[in-house]
Amino acid sequence: MAKKKKHVMSKEELRQPDVISGFFINQWKWINSHWKGIGLGIAGVGLVALGIAIYVWYAHGRDEKASRALDKSIDSILRPVDENSVEEKPMKGQRKAVKSLKDLFENSDKILTQSLKECGSSDVCSFIRSLRGRVSFEMAFIDKANKEKHLKAAISDLKKAYSGITGFGCASSLEALGMAKETLGDFNGALKVYRELTTAAGNAYAGQALIHQGRILELQGKIKEAKDLYKDIVKTKTTGSLEAQEKRLKGQLSYLKAISQISGGNNEKQMQQLMGYFRNAQASLQNLRATASISDPGYYAKQRLAFLDLGLSYESQEKKLADQLPPTDNKNQPPAKNSGKNDRKSGKTPVVK
Repeated sequence: MAKKKKHVMSKEELRQPDVISGFFINQWKWINSHWKGIGLGIAGVGLVALGIAIYVWYAHGRDEKASRALDKSIDSILRPVDENSVEEKPMKGQRKAVKSLKDLFENSDKILTQSLKECGSSDVCSFIRSLRGRVSFEMAFIDKANKEKHLKAAISDLKKAYSGITGFGCASSLEALGMAKETLGDFNGALKVYRELTTAAGNAYAGQALIHQGRILELQGKIKEAKDLYKDIVKTKTTGSLEAQEKRLKGQLSYLKAISQISGGNNEKQMQQLMGYFRNAQASLQNLRATASISDPGYYAKQRLAFLDLGLSYESQEKKLADQLPPTDNKNQPPAKNSGKNDRKSGKTPVVK
């Protein structure tokens, strides 16, 4: 059997690189032919990275500065009001008191305005602007000579603020915006805002927003629409918590009344004690009804429906007139005659607070 002849590599074959070496040689040749483009690309990436680093550093510093400004603003708003306060340095952990609400809101407005200049373009600015809007809204009821000016300032700030806030902060700003428009007499604008409030923070503000809408519809004289809305609230937002408390208080009143009738006034001390319980139960019932619009919208809607069925509704014009009238001494005034009949003839309905 013939042996195979061994292959002997020539000098040219020995000079040829292997596969791995050939790959790196080709890469090097490509780099040499494109080194300018590669250099520009690396420089561009470096500049982008540097820009991102500078922005992150700037944003961190800006947000930190804005947070300090917000903390300063909140600290100003939360200062106690004491007309007998003296000019002295407060103790550690205490806030310096102001002499009146007007001083509190005026000083807070100045601090909030300065804070808006310091916060730059940070998202925290929206919270600061919302706070300034609430301060302007409160000032409208203290500085009545400039009421319209304060309300317009509040609307301007709150409009800009709520779009930059989410969740409960957004809902709170929207509610204040609606109240400012309502106070200014822009019922259509207020109604639009309250409708947006319905979904601003999930279902958290839905009941309250619907109650606001019902009130505006009443002020606009749209009684049928208000009734339909209240009926829908009763179906969807009734919790029954306040209704159960009302039944309990009514039961107490009935029981106390029956006991007093049975005793017949024979025991004076016992009668005084019963009357004390009776008055306390009545006061509790009145307080319960006064706070129902927030804690149990369905319960409040039932009350409004009952009033509307009796022909009682809100009257915006009468509310405005009531603010302008000087206070009167009811003790020296004779009782009004046929007030209910006159109201019915004039087409006006009495105001229910």
